[in-house]
Amino acid sequence: MQSNVGTGWKTHVHDANCAPATYRASCVLDFFVLPTFDRIMELIGQGKVLAGGLIAGTRICSFIIDVKSNDEGDELLHSLPIWGPWTSP
Repeated sequence: MQSNVGTGWKTHVHDANCAPATYRASCVLDFFVLPTFDRIMELIGQGKVLAGGLIAGTRICSFIIDVKSNDEGDELLHSLPIWGPWTSP
């Protein structure tokens, strides 16, 4: 199922008959990855995210933020749904 969200498309993958690994991947997409991209789009609209995107050939998303303090940067990063399972170097 697809739904139009703002300027992009959000895709939901649900299949009760899929293999456990596939189901886990769809859950990660539905509950962490896609909501994170939605949140980043909101932050772009607020002028907090200046640039960024996915790094080709990886599962890495990188972006440049404009914040007034380290605390504001921490709050921004912690507002991303992917923050829980995400690791940062």
